[in-house]
Amino acid sequence: TAKSIGGERVAVLNGDAAIGDVDASLSDGVDFVFESAGSAFTMNRAISLVRPGGTVVFIGYTHGGHADLNVNLLIDKEVTVKTSFRYRHVYDKVVAAVSSGTISVNQVVSDVFPFDAVQDAMERALYEKKLTTKCVVAVSPESVDD
Repeated sequence: TAKSIGGERVAVLNGDAAIGDVDASLSDGVDFVFESAGSAFTMNRAISLVRPGGTVVFIGYTHGGHADLNVNLLIDKEVTVKTSFRYRHVYDKVVAAVSSGTISVNQVVSDVFPFDAVQDAMERALYEKKLTTKCVVAVSPESVDD
């Protein structure tokens, strides 16, 4: 995914990541960190992993609406902080990029469900997180086979 569009050093942090191993492999920090889990822990990990002068993009929503963040580290590292409200205002650009083949979603989508299996898709996304990256519900039968 990130490597396929030019990323040189890519780490995906999830529940299985060994924090010490990730820290050692990214000891110089990275240019961009995209935080999508929405937990204070992962938000602060994003701040610690970004290089001085790098950018952290917060996408994930926190459960309670607040998170204690290490603001001093943000300031010390002169981090640029950006946010995205669940991809608001980018739908047209994303649809065009996927349609033209500029962005391939094949590496991100783990499951495609027919429209009449919406409940199965939701259950898979909720209860089988270690097996699921993105579940897509097709609105036409042709989309299921693509």
